[in-house]
Amino acid sequence: MSYPVIYVPGIGQSNIELLDKKNEVVKRAWPVNFETKDIMKLVKAPLMKMLLLRRDAGFSDALEDIAEEWAFALRLDSNGKAVENLRLIKYEKSYAECEENEKNYINKMVRVDDIVDAVGAENIFYFSYNSFGNLFDAADDLDEFIAFVLNKTGAERVNLISISLGGVVTNAYLYRYGEKNLIHRVVNLVAGLDGSVVISDLLSNNLDMSNVNSVLSLIGGGSFEDIKPMLGILPAGIIDTCIEKIYDKLMDLVALKSTVMLGSVPADKYDIVAEKVFADGALPEIKKQADEFMTLHKNRDEIYRRLEENGTEIYALCGYGIEFLKILGSANKNGDGMAHVESASMGATAADINSQLDSFNEKYVSPDKSIDASTCFNPDRVWFFKNQKHGGIKFNDVALDIVGKLVSDDTFNSVNSDENYPQFNNARSAGRVKKYIEKAEEKLNGYCENSDELEKAVHDAEKFLENTIVPECGDAVVIAKLKGALGEK
Repeated sequence: MSYPVIYVPGIGQSNIELLDKKNEVVKRAWPVNFETKDIMKLVKAPLMKMLLLRRDAGFSDALEDIAEEWAFALRLDSNGKAVENLRLIKYEKSYAECEENEKNYINKMVRVDDIVDAVGAENIFYFSYNSFGNLFDAADDLDEFIAFVLNKTGAERVNLISISLGGVVTNAYLYRYGEKNLIHRVVNLVAGLDGSVVISDLLSNNLDMSNVNSVLSLIGGGSFEDIKPMLGILPAGIIDTCIEKIYDKLMDLVALKSTVMLGSVPADKYDIVAEKVFADGALPEIKKQADEFMTLHKNRDEIYRRLEENGTEIYALCGYGIEFLKILGSANKNGDGMAHVESASMGATAADINSQLDSFNEKYVSPDKSIDASTCFNPDRVWFFKNQKHGGIKFNDVALDIVGKLVSDDTFNSVNSDENYPQFNNARSAGRVKKYIEKAEEKLNGYCENSDELEKAVHDAEKFLENTIVPECGDAVVIAKLKGALGEK
């Protein structure tokens, strides 16, 4: 039997608009649009003054003002509630009923099209929530959304696909409403099922601010490369001052008051974070809510067991072998760069990055001896992809195949269900390979001096995609061959 599927997406996958008093849209509040050229316009004057005087001259204050403007719309009060008039963009309809622009957005976020054939577009739904809001409010909203889906489809239960931060929201729902027995399967995709060391390190300021490149990569993401050239011309100490001011502003306005963020702290790190955030009796209502969630969360496995006894099956797919940013105090953790293995896998034992375990269960150990899945909540329901980056999971066709099978085929219920989908595999991006295949085929349709070489490269790439067991090199070799035959570097 096929059940409706609800996606519970990650941190940057729900749009929020800032409204004025007349409920007119002022701007998109989240995700924030980070445009280097716009930032440079705002800081041009203090930047020139700083370079001339070789001192701060208001430059760090200008950047702090920009950070405040970004965070202002999302700021929270002492009860963890939004201060501004915000509107969450919701999709209270099936994927089949969405407008084309809505489908494009949803598919860009979570690659819905990869499971449409398996479950039908009319059975796919997309849940939105405030990534920096109140965690139990998000859980309540998910409960209402599930009721809406059940009423609309006539189904008795649903499947949940939780992605990244969506794992925290899904946990909050299961802790509060799981006994309603409305969930058939939960499929967690690089989900923070015990939070993330990235969040705990940020909230507790367990950071190495001296690693400038790492800090700016965290703040600016892909835009960092645009501003990297100017770092060398800044006066000594300016970068440290700027980073400190931006960090303090973002923490004060949003992060430290968000129970979604506090709920994303690993259980074994919570006391450290709480001691800092709630020092001297600060934010008592937020502390009450965060403590309530963490009390439940520390009993997660017992709650999961009760759910499974009542027919809810819980699965996970995760990445490993990717280094975390050097800024983090927990940078030695093994994971996908955002979710550490222990969290995303429901309890696997992991060696530090680029290390091996001293002891392990032979049946459940990874080929490189860095992961032991035997300690997972349910070892036979977790898949691992080496060298899988967090955000890149949506381009991993093998992982998405597994997700599709889990939400459409009840006989596919463990890592032993199909030898073509082993517990330990390697990452790849089918989209990247297909892009080069298409370029090669276009070239072959015209005049091509090295047609034999190009045809062989295409043939090898197509065979590579047919095989769901990926070599440790991933797609690097087949892409290199295609690019070489195309005359690209």
